[in-house]
Amino acid sequence: MPAKFKVAFFTYHPSALRLLKFFQKVSSIRLVILPATRDAITLSPVILWLRENNISYLKTKNCNEQTVVQRVQKVHPDLMVIFNFPQILKKDLLIISRTINFHPGDLPKYRGAHVLNWALINGEKRIAITCHFVNEQIDAGNIIAKKYIRVNAVDDIGSLSKKVAQAVPILAQVVLKKIANPNFSGQRQNLKKSTYFKRRKPEDGEIDWNQNSQNILNLVRALAQPWPGAFTYLKRKKIIIEKAKIVRTLNLKPGEYQTKDKKIYFGTNDCTLEVIKFRK
Repeated sequence: MPAKFKVAFFTYHPSALRLLKFFQKVSSIRLVILPATRDAITLSPVILWLRENNISYLKTKNCNEQTVVQRVQKVHPDLMVIFNFPQILKKDLLIISRTINFHPGDLPKYRGAHVLNWALINGEKRIAITCHFVNEQIDAGNIIAKKYIRVNAVDDIGSLSKKVAQAVPILAQVVLKKIANPNFSGQRQNLKKSTYFKRRKPEDGEIDWNQNSQNILNLVRALAQPWPGAFTYLKRKKIIIEKAKIVRTLNLKPGEYQTKDKKIYFGTNDCTLEVIKFRK
């Protein structure tokens, strides 16, 4: 049985609900910190669950403000847990207790932001959820444990995010057994071999038809809903491509399009993509 901890939990998204439920079952969540910048629709499933279970929560624009630090100190956590939280915890918070992060990337290769999207864009066949201790550098603390997940050809950002949400509590069981030993320090990362990925913006989703068809298809998968989507222009009107497939029956130049039998086809630098689903 994993060790019981008094937990302060940092998150922003319903994908954390399975992990929140796991920690509430095996330990005690004393406080959940949420970003005030996230809209009510995104946060509402998390807040509803917290209210149903009488768990205190705090919404903040800056988790490092002294009022927030003092609120965390008051609950006396002996473990702080981060999963899908968009703010960086600084020293005043990190000295309160040991802090761990469940990062949906294979560290040290996938440091940074939006790494699930980047993994799909890069055509990875598998990803890793890495649980690591948190220090003042981004995604640079010692590794506690990893869990690998296969990426199938049909996976998009929605299905892959669900796989991560389902796998994180399984990894957490392993992690809690390890950190029950207060002397456990984890495995140091070789940061010389690390790769850092930047945050993506909606405008980064414009399709470059001079790329090959697989790269474009990967971008479509990586930016599917709930993300803003990979987009292009058809008769000067923007369309967001939700789903596509590679076809080799048409010979179109890169960026050239054709409509046939109510279907849309775009040329790439090696073959053609058929648009299966799009929105305006």
